[in-house]
Amino acid sequence: MPVPARRLLILICVFFALAAPAAAAERLDRVERQVVRSLNGVRGAYRLSPLRIGHGISNVATAHSRTMARTGVFSHGDWLRRVARTARTGRVGEVLAYVVRTSPGRQAGTIVRDWLNSPTHRAVILSPSFHRLGVGRAHGRGVTFFTVDVAR
Repeated sequence: MPVPARRLLILICVFFALAAPAAAAERLDRVERQVVRSLNGVRGAYRLSPLRIGHGISNVATAHSRTMARTGVFSHGDWLRRVARTARTGRVGEVLAYVVRTSPGRQAGTIVRDWLNSPTHRAVILSPSFHRLGVGRAHGRGVTFFTVDVAR
C-alpha cells in the first residue's frame, strides 16, 4: 500500500476509535448519562480511573432492565454468564437498583447514593479492576429498574 494511502487509513482508524465512545454515550438517555457521571465522580474522588461506556455492555444492561420491568422480578439472574460473554472477560460485576415515585432528575443521585451505602455495591463501584461499564434503565409496573454492568 502506498504511504499516503496508509496514512489515510491510519487517520480513518484513529477517527473511528475516538468517535466510538462518544457514539456509545449518545445511545444512553439523560438519566443513564447522569448515572455514569455520578459513578465517575465518585471514582475520581478516590483517584480511580473513570469507567468508559461500552455499547455492547450497555445493550446487555438495558436488556436486563427491560426483563425486570416486564416481569416485575428484581434479580441479577445469570448475570455472570450474561455480562462476561458480552464483555469478553471473566472479570465483571453488576449492581442493580429500582426506584418508585422518584422524578427522573433525582433518580441517578438516589441510586448511586444507595449503592455507596451498601458495602457490596460500593466494592463493585470502587474496584480499580473495572474500566468499562454499561447502563440500562427501563420502566414497568410503576417501577424504574436500573442495571449497571462493569468489566475489565
